Amino acid sequence: MQGKFEEKISECIKCPVFQEVKLKPATVYGIEPSDLNKNYFNKENCVYIKTLLELKPKVFEDFSKTGKHATIFGKERIRSQICLPLLTKNKIVGVLTFASDESEKFKSKQLSLLESIAYQIAGAIENASFYEKVRSEKIKLDAIFASMGEGIITTDKNNKIIAANKLAGEILGMSKRDLIKKDIALVYPKEKRDSVRKLIRQLKSGESLIKEIRIPIGAKKIRANFASIQRARDKFLGTVLLLQDITEKEYLYEKTKQAANKFSTLYEVSKVLSSTIELDELLGFIINCTVDTMGADTGSIMLIDKKSNKMKIAASKGLSKKIVEETCLKPGEGIAGWVFEKDEPLLLENIEDDSRFKGHETRKELGSSLSQFL
Repeated sequence: MQGKFEEKISECIKCPVFQEVKLKPATVYGIEPSDLNKNYFNKENCVYIKTLLELKPKVFEDFSKTGKHATIFGKERIRSQICLPLLTKNKIVGVLTFASDESEKFKSKQLSLLESIAYQIAGAIENASFYEKVRSEKIKLDAIFASMGEGIITTDKNNKIIAANKLAGEILGMSKRDLIKKDIALVYPKEKRDSVRKLIRQLKSGESLIKEIRIPIGAKKIRANFASIQRARDKFLGTVLLLQDITEKEYLYEKTKQAANKFSTLYEVSKVLSSTIELDELLGFIINCTVDTMGADTGSIMLIDKKSNKMKIAASKGLSKKIVEETCLKPGEGIAGWVFEKDEPLLLENIEDDSRFKGHETRKELGSSLSQFL
C-alpha cells in the first residue's frame, strides 16, 4: 500500500503546480524565530523543498561546507543538519529538520530511528489538522442548526435523540438538555406515541423516506416531518425531525376559511333571491346556509303573525317538529321576543348566567345563542 502511495506521489511532484510549493516554518526549538533567515522557502536552493520533492531524508554532516543550499538557520549557528519528509499513509504534510552546531552530529545510521519519529509526527499533524477541520465544520453546522427557523432534532438508529436546537425544545416545551438521549416517541403525548413509533418503523424498513404527522401538544398544534438518514445499501442510521409550530397558521387558516364561507353564503343566498319567489323555499335555504356557516347546532327564522301579534317559527334546522309547531312567543317573551321588542341583536355566551332571562322558559340544550332582528 505504501509503495502504491509513493508511486502516486512521485507522479504528483512532477506537476508544475507542486514544483512551486512553498514551505513555512511552523514551530522551532532551540532558536529564536527572529534568528530565522526567511519566513518561507520555495524550490530555489532549498534543502527542505528538495527533501520534499525527492521523498527521501537528507543528511549534511558538515553543513557549513555546503554553500549552495539555503537553510532557515543562520549558517554561523550550525555545522550539521538532517531533513526528513513528513509522510503519512496518504499525504505529505511537511519536512522535519534537526540541526547542530557540531560537525558530523548526525549520521546515516540514525535515519531509521528518525524516520520512525517523523512518521509519528506526520500522523499527529494530520490528526490535529483533521480535528481542527471537523471542529470548524461543527461550529458552522451548530450556527446553522441554531439559527434555523424550525425546530431540528436528529436521532440515532435506536430512536435516541443525539442533537436538538433550542427552538425544538421551545416547541416541545422541554429544555435542549432534557431532550438529549431521550426516546423520540416519549417527547409526544401518550396517545400519539404509537403513531410516531409506527412512522419510524416505516422509515427503517425503507417503505418511505419522508413522513409527516400533526400532533397537538398542549394548546399548540405541531407539524412534524420525519426523514430517514441512510448510508449506502439502505443502511438505516437514524432520523432527522423538522418541527414547526403551526398554531397561528392554523388559526389564520380557520379565520380565512370562515370568512370565505360567509362570502360564499351571501353569494348563494343572493342567487336564490334572484331565482325564486317561494318564501318557504327561500327561508329554508337561508337558515340552512346560515347554520352551516356559523357552525351552530340549531337555528330558526321566526316571523310575526299580524293577526295574533305573536312570533312563530317559519323555517328551522336542527329543531324537532314539536318545538317548531308549539313555539309561539309574544314580543318581549324569551330571547327572540326580547330581540324583537328591543330591535337590536343579542349575543349570549352563557344563557343560564344571564339575569335577563332567569325565570323565563328556555330550551335546556341551549348553551349560547346569537339572535338578530329582521
